[in-house]
Amino acid sequence: EASIMVFVRAVDLQTDSQAAYRRAVIANCKRTAQTLWPRCSVELYGSYASGLGLPSSGLDLVIKAHSSFFGRDAEAAEEQALLSPIDEDADQLRPMPLDEVSPAHSSAVHAMGSGWQQQLSDRLAREKWVLSDSIRVAAHAAIPVLSFITTPDEVKRVSAESEESLACSTRVDMCLHDSSHRGLRSKVLINWLLKEYPFARPVTLVLKQWLIEQAYSMSHN
Repeated sequence: EASIMVFVRAVDLQTDSQAAYRRAVIANCKRTAQTLWPRCSVELYGSYASGLGLPSSGLDLVIKAHSSFFGRDAEAAEEQALLSPIDEDADQLRPMPLDEVSPAHSSAVHAMGSGWQQQLSDRLAREKWVLSDSIRVAAHAAIPVLSFITTPDEVKRVSAESEESLACSTRVDMCLHDSSHRGLRSKVLINWLLKEYPFARPVTLVLKQWLIEQAYSMSHN
């Protein structure tokens, strides 16, 4: 038990040192999404939101397109179509380098249509704080996900966050909220369970570290 608590304290120290940097990443993601869809909201869920993240854990963000975002009913159908998952027949987790998501790349853009992943990946590829070659789309997953990795120095340059923080590349997974998405509801449940059973957190952190060491850390695998 003592060794478990030592491990948990070490995790807390490292995650606390990354907190300001991660807040800056989240703020940049919100800004980028709202550049495309001004009335959408971007919310954090997953392990980091519930205090179950390791220093190596990524960020899970969900884009919510509120009803007020669409305006009239006719506009709603058109806007929802723009945010609908894309139809592609590539691998489930397909690399999308900068030249492929560029509007100048005719074969990729015309084939993929105007799904939300394409719009967002195109925008993110222009952001200096995003490693463009890291952009991935898991279009055929149960919940379609767009993933990328941040570049630490550039995140700090574009952020208004003045607090000193440990900056390290962070994986970000972004998805679109719909009726099948359970992330936000799961966050509420997990937070309640951790409050009722506080020792569940140390056990979970140790188990997650063990899974990483056994190469079972990716949900897409």
